[in-house]
Amino acid sequence: MLNRQIEFTLDHNHQTFQKLSNSHSHDSLEIMLCLSDGGTFCVENYLFPLYRGTLVLIQGGVNHHCIVDVSSFERYSLRIPYHTLDVVSSLQTDFKAVFDNSALSINLTEEQVCTLHDLMDKCLSCGINFGEDFKRVIFFFQILLFVGQMMRSTPQSGEPSMSRDYKKILPAMQYIHDHYDEDINVEQLSRICYLSRYYLSHLFHEVTGFSVKTYIVNYRIRRSCELLNNGCSVQDAGISVGFSNSAYFIQTFKRIVGITPGKYAQEYYH
Repeated sequence: MLNRQIEFTLDHNHQTFQKLSNSHSHDSLEIMLCLSDGGTFCVENYLFPLYRGTLVLIQGGVNHHCIVDVSSFERYSLRIPYHTLDVVSSLQTDFKAVFDNSALSINLTEEQVCTLHDLMDKCLSCGINFGEDFKRVIFFFQILLFVGQMMRSTPQSGEPSMSRDYKKILPAMQYIHDHYDEDINVEQLSRICYLSRYYLSHLFHEVTGFSVKTYIVNYRIRRSCELLNNGCSVQDAGISVGFSNSAYFIQTFKRIVGITPGKYAQEYYH
């Protein structure tokens, strides 16, 4: 009965291509362990640089998204419904209270990363044989205890950036999202943001980890993956996201994703 009440979702995301995720929220607590360097994690009005060992705590209902190096992104994501935290908590060990009052982000040592990585990997590897469901719950408890102890004893990993700089470049990002299939240059975006070309370029890279040009190209490739997912041909997908030259689209897609768009569509969706 207790096992049925302990619900959680654990994912290990390790891909050669990770989408630039749109802002979203969950109705559960999310604990994210980053295993790769590079990029930015946006939580409401705060921005966190992503490094191997960054542990981020996201409360339910809070908007968040990743802007990461699409060529090498790996993370664990553990989502825990709040009723599960109530079930597994006690007067002495109140997980909900711990996570409600913890820092938004901390940086783990390499030894701590390996310990948590091992626990999460063992939790994920539990199968359907007799007793495996109990083992999965036991590993879940060990993960909660480990993360709870780290959150209680480790200070915030630097001050997160406030959203002021993010808001300054937001009109440029929104314009890219709305007009990615058109020719876009920094001069256009600087006028939209009422910033100088140099300052926008500097600020854009500071906040997102990408140059304006790289962000545009990566966003176009992201959208092309969605089109390929829906059965669009390689040529039409390239044209639809702003690549007039099919060969250049295939070359760019392979450089970012690691495989050609044709092979991507065949291996991942067909």
